[in-house]
This record gives sequence, structure tokens and C-alpha cells, in this order.
Amino acid sequence: MALTLKHPLGTEDCSSPSCDRAVYLDTQHFLDLWESLFPPSYLDGLKSPGPGYEVLKAYAEVGRRLSLAVARLDCGAHILDSFAAALSNGYVQFTRANNSVGDTTIRAGTIVSTSNGNRKYITLTDVAFTGAALGPLSVQIAAVLPGWEFNVPGLATAADGEALPGEVDTVAHIDAFLSPSGERFLNSPPFAVTNALPICGGRPPMLDGLGLDRGIIRSDGETDDLYKNRIRQLPDTVSPFNLRRAINAAFALYGYSIGAGIDLIETWNPAYQTAFDVTGTIPLVNTNLFCYDDPRDPSLLFFNRWYGEEDFRGAFIVAVPNIGAIADCGMAFDDTATGPTAISPDTGGVRAISAYDVPSTLSIHQGGYDGFDLVKVGVYKGLYDLLDRIKAGGVFFAVELRGE
Repeated sequence: MALTLKHPLGTEDCSSPSCDRAVYLDTQHFLDLWESLFPPSYLDGLKSPGPGYEVLKAYAEVGRRLSLAVARLDCGAHILDSFAAALSNGYVQFTRANNSVGDTTIRAGTIVSTSNGNRKYITLTDVAFTGAALGPLSVQIAAVLPGWEFNVPGLATAADGEALPGEVDTVAHIDAFLSPSGERFLNSPPFAVTNALPICGGRPPMLDGLGLDRGIIRSDGETDDLYKNRIRQLPDTVSPFNLRRAINAAFALYGYSIGAGIDLIETWNPAYQTAFDVTGTIPLVNTNLFCYDDPRDPSLLFFNRWYGEEDFRGAFIVAVPNIGAIADCGMAFDDTATGPTAISPDTGGVRAISAYDVPSTLSIHQGGYDGFDLVKVGVYKGLYDLLDRIKAGGVFFAVELRGE
């Protein structure tokens, strides 16, 4: 049996950043630094006969790890060098002291961990102990979450010659059964685990974070390069064209753009009406008049907003569609969704199910009085923050939800 993972297995080296533009200082750099800070007469005595130089080596390794952390952050903080989430992965070896329990298969999904930091990993395939086999038997593992913290060392040798074991050293939760009976273990069988080689490749979803900062969400299956191109289609100067590009980029994932579900209305545009006595005979002026208690359907074209005399001189309105759910955790009293996995047509998101309208045949009851769709709210919040950041000084704007 093999497991399907939410995130891909990472391929990044444990000991170097993912881009060559970041400044990264290795261990030798810091060792050379001691040579420039201390006189040879002092260092020579620490090196031979010693002891003492191993402490400086340890400081150099600490410096390397700090430099690696800064370099990784530098890579991930810039769109061109940034990256998606990936899982640390590698191999562990299972052993057993004897074969008293008989032929045993350790199933995929068994959880192993590090006693230092309690980092957890899952086995990706089954591994079988047959006959008198005691191991070691190797099996691939992956971290349960993406992140650099799951990159851990394997077997190593300390400066004084002591053998250091791999970081993965604990069988946290074993899923195993006897062969051929298939009987499952109620208690943990006597297995030990270790990793001879480093577990590497893990990293957090920093590129997705940069996209979310701009209200642009990665679509399913979208590669890093395509996602980067969408994120980078953002304005770097103040102009109406850049505003249009920013708005279109924010809603491209859902199939909306200006003129196709979104209106960008400036105060000089005839679509922005504030007259009480429009007769319908004026060219390019819609007869949907401005009035305070307009009884007409609010889902029609966006009208009936008014700015004061000062704001009017420099203002624009963005009327955005009410997109479907992305990750709804709320409820509606008469939601037509047949269940919590009902798909919103434009977002492909998952809707909550109403607490009042749940059919008795459904096994999943979901809903809450004050829930909401946090990710969907983030799309609108991201658009507002983006427009606020790139608009010209002194210009007023409003983001209005169509029909509200």
C-alpha cells in the first residue's frame, strides 16, 4: 500500500538555500573568520594538542545554520525565487531484536518521530519482516507537514569521534499486522527505527503566502512558474491601467474580470449617476436613476452611490461579484447545497451545510450560527489592501459587493 500526500516530496538540499541570489556563508567561512580574529599562537595550541578548537568548530556550524536560515528566508521572500510547500523526505531503517512474533508487515502510515523536537513523519509504503529477518529494512518516509524544521541530520561523527545517531529514533504509532493471519497488533511490536541519511527537502509555502498577500490564490495544479507570473502581473506605478491589471489578476482564478462580472467606475463615467431627474434621453446615461429608496433589484448594474464634492474630484468604485464559497465554515438558512462537499461553480470551493436544512439521510452534519468563509473574505480584503497601496495619493475609492 502507498499513501497519497497533500504536498509533493521536496528535493531541496539540506545544506544550501534554494536560490543562488541569497548570501550564504558556509562553515569554512566562519572557520576562516577565527583565523583572522585570533593570532596563530593561540589557535595552534587549541588545534594541537588541544582541546578547545572543537568549540570554535561548533560556533562555526552555528553560524552556518543561522546563515542558511537567513538565506532561505531571503529566497522565499522574493517572488522570482520563492517556492511552494514541500515535504521533507528520506529513508528510515526498522529493526527488531528477535522474530518471536513471527512474520510482520509494518503498514504505510506508521508514524515515526524524533525525540528531539517531536517532529513526526509517516511511512509511505509497507515493509515486511519475514522468517528470521531482523533488519535493518528501509522504507521511505515523509514529514506530516511542510517546513524546514523537518529537515534533520542522519548518522554523524562528533569531533571527539563519538558516533551520533540519526534524529529519527522513535516509533510513535505503529500500524502492523501478522502474516498470513492479518491479525493487527494491539500493542507496539518490538521494533526500533533510525535514519542513516539526512531527511531533506522540506520547505514552507512562501510563494503562496506572497500570493495571498495580494489576494491571489493558487489554483489546483498550478505550477510555481505560472503562479509567479500571475502574482507578478501587479502594478508598479500609479495609473488606471495598473489598477485594471491588479483587479483582473485578483479575480482571474474565478473567471471574472473588468467588464465580465466586475465594474470599474470612475466619477466622470456616465455609469456613475447622481442625478434625480434623468429622463433616459441623454446619450450613454442609464435610466436607473440615483435615489435614496430605490426599489429596484440591487443585483442590476452598479449605480446609486454618491461621493461628496471633495471626494468626487478623484474617486473610483470597484463593484465585485459575490463569488462562491472557497472554504466555507458557516451556514445559510436555506442553502441549496446538498452537503458539505457541494462545489461552488466559480471557485471550486467547499460550502458549509445549513444546520436547519440538513437531510436526515446525510451522515455529516455541519453548520454554525456565526461561521464564515475566511479565505473568501481574504480575497476581498486583499483586493482592498492592494488598491489602497497602489492608488494615487488623495484618491478615494470603494470596493462594493454587487447587490449589497
